[in-house]
Amino acid sequence: MRYRVPLLLAALFCLAAPVLGAIDRRPVYDRTFFEPTEQVVTPHIAWAKPNAAGPVRALFITHRNAMREVVEIAQRLEMKYTVFAAEGPAKFGETGLGVDAAWRLIKGNSAEELRADLLKKLEKEYDVIVVASFQWDLLPIEARYEILKKVKAGTGLAGLITGRDEFLGKLLPETSFAWNWSVWSGAAEGISDYFGKGVFTGRIDYETRRSGDGSVRITCTEAVKGSRESPRAGYSQTNIPVEKNTRYRFSVWYRTRGGRGTSISFHPLGGLTLEPSDEWKQATAVIDTKDHDRFNVYLLAYHVGDVWYDDARLVKEGGDGTNLLKDSELEKPRSAVDEPFLTRGVPYAALPAFARIASAREFGESVLQTGQFRRGRLCV
Repeated sequence: MRYRVPLLLAALFCLAAPVLGAIDRRPVYDRTFFEPTEQVVTPHIAWAKPNAAGPVRALFITHRNAMREVVEIAQRLEMKYTVFAAEGPAKFGETGLGVDAAWRLIKGNSAEELRADLLKKLEKEYDVIVVASFQWDLLPIEARYEILKKVKAGTGLAGLITGRDEFLGKLLPETSFAWNWSVWSGAAEGISDYFGKGVFTGRIDYETRRSGDGSVRITCTEAVKGSRESPRAGYSQTNIPVEKNTRYRFSVWYRTRGGRGTSISFHPLGGLTLEPSDEWKQATAVIDTKDHDRFNVYLLAYHVGDVWYDDARLVKEGGDGTNLLKDSELEKPRSAVDEPFLTRGVPYAALPAFARIASAREFGESVLQTGQFRRGRLCV
């Protein structure tokens, strides 16, 4: 009998060992580690709290160090919000890789647990999903699918989204301008006054245009000739592929203000001089490519005053009429300019980076991309 008690205890210990080993010994953190709290109230103006249209149902997908931003919005806008916070702006969840032996995974913070948490939160219905300063392509593919499925059904998608995938890229068409802006002024080739001094600005002008929504406008406020060349500025497309020993026909509409003409360069294949014109006037040229298979087009301004360009074309003589110039209407592709409410009231002029921007429309073009997916809209 005296041997049975130790044997019984040993058997019980062996049976209990797997159970004891299965106990989750990871540290348990308070919920405020995963979700923001409204306990701290900062000075604010309640712009839409209460909101006449009712509370906005919003899901914020962000990272842990940015959760407070949600509370700042909630102080100003009536919302029923849900927050999912990843480990960091470029890290979805903890993995335990690359850390010292003393590190212990926090309960609920592994990549697998966070993935399950996000998918559960995506089961709810929202008016808008905001992805705030987190890499889109680091979200689990199932989560990205669920988000876009909701957008397709009518949920909005907004935020500062870094990282893209092929699906999001198709919904947010490229809005970059194919014409490059350049200024030739000051030093070159070791000569301090090679181009003299020129002060130029270039922008899309939505008030003065020949057709469409706008034209490019080059404004010069100062032009002092240099020791070698005159200062200049303009929009260009370079390395345009063409066939050798072939003739191409170029045309563009232009107008000037200030009493001086300007010119267009087809480097290295010559150029075209434009006389001053207060009204829209078409300029044309025939370009022989000779032994060149590429050349450049520069729409330039040299003198104090303004030059506008619109509706440019470059086609092969005897060809099918395909225009070889991108963004030939000389206006930016469809973007946030079609949603003026997105930038209305934004004090962009107070920010040094945007001080030279002339309108809310230009500001929207410089920072926003918009898209449509069936019933839902995207703005990032």
